Amino acid sequence: MPLGRIENESACIVSDTPAFVEQRWHADAVFSPEAVERNQQAIDDLADGQPYVLMNIFPSAMQVSMELMNKDHYRERRDTDPVIAIATVVGGETMLAATRLYFMFHPQPFPVGVFEEERDAREWLERHLHRG
Repeated sequence: MPLGRIENESACIVSDTPAFVEQRWHADAVFSPEAVERNQQAIDDLADGQPYVLMNIFPSAMQVSMELMNKDHYRERRDTDPVIAIATVVGGETMLAATRLYFMFHPQPFPVGVFEEERDAREWLERHLHRG
């Protein structure tokens, strides 16, 4: 898996450790279907078809779009996406509740964790990475 960094108007996507991708959303990002699609393309470019774990980091003040909450963003990719596990880091009770609700309504075939602290998410992903 190539290492690197891709930055766009919505996030900074980094892989500085093999098989570990970090997607850090900008504080002023608009969480839109277009942003999700653009960031997923960046993740795909960094993963280069190899299995990976993903850590999503959302700013606590990010607005949640109901359009995005109603769609399973991983469903169409299930047969081709080599994701091992996803950890989502959120701040604030609203984002925490919304993220947990999203994954409750859209269960995934891979492990998913929702965390308030990056350290906890990273440790959890490292355990999943070394299992697979």
